[in-house]
Amino acid sequence: MKKMKKTRKLLMGLILMVALVGLLTLNAGATPIVGDISFGGSTTLDKTNLTKATEFISFPYTYVTAVDGNYSPIPVPPPPSNTTLATFTPFGFRSPHITTPPFQLWTLSYGGETYSFELESLTIEPGGTANSITLSGDGIASGTGTINYADNPGTWVITANSAGTTFSFSSSSSSVPEPGTMLLLGSGLLGLGVYARRRFKI
Repeated sequence: MKKMKKTRKLLMGLILMVALVGLLTLNAGATPIVGDISFGGSTTLDKTNLTKATEFISFPYTYVTAVDGNYSPIPVPPPPSNTTLATFTPFGFRSPHITTPPFQLWTLSYGGETYSFELESLTIEPGGTANSITLSGDGIASGTGTINYADNPGTWVITANSAGTTFSFSSSSSSVPEPGTMLLLGSGLLGLGVYARRRFKI
């Protein structure tokens, strides 16, 4: 009976180690995309009075205004050229035109990389007027191309102004635990597994 208990404990330890190795393998090759990126440009809403507006109908012209972190390679040309353009997805934010998250909010391609941001939640900030409205929420920052980016949670905010139908947008994604940290944890658990094997050696 004691021998069976020892065997069972050893098998449980081995299962834990195999699962941990699989998790480390999955995450080790990906770089979490972190940093801030901001845009400006023009937009069209369904109402000129923004207290009654329900949706963004179009984003005719959008361009990058600031970058840092993994977005740093993206150039920020000064006005009026603003040649680093992005594609925004029109969406609704009030009934009856609410666009249900999640959905891809914007994409931008540069230097062999395609960056994007998926909107996960949406809130209308208080204090809006007939001429200005601010929306915010959470989302997922992504990147594909020559670099193996891992998706990373982030936040976003967009402010639209009816005067000239301009808008500004910014999103931010912060750091997550590095694969090295997970590897350190895994090494500790592996050592524990070796100890357990010796302790309960058959």
